Amino acid sequence: MKSADELIEARQARLKERGENDLRAVLRLPEGRRLMWSILTAGRIFQPSYTGDRGTDYNEGKRAVGLEVMAKIMSVQPAAFLQMSQEHSSEENAFAEEVEKAKQEEERNG
Repeated sequence: MKSADELIEARQARLKERGENDLRAVLRLPEGRRLMWSILTAGRIFQPSYTGDRGTDYNEGKRAVGLEVMAKIMSVQPAAFLQMSQEHSSEENAFAEEVEKAKQEEERNG
């Protein structure tokens, strides 16, 4: 019979493995990668935290969560971060081109 400590340790290991598998499943889908990118963005990992006032503390709290999510992604599927970044950049570039074309069309018709 296993001790209470052994049972707790085994359960923690199972939950860790399940969480890692869940994250891998999310990262396999474009929708999941977009969701994770939005969480990283909301976590302000791409922006400075300093505001010159108490807002810095708030921003650092958000950043701590974002960095924790990023660390999990990097430990489970590091290539997914690069893929998310490329997908985001591609989407942003396509939108910028669309806006530029619309501006040019407005100038021609305006």
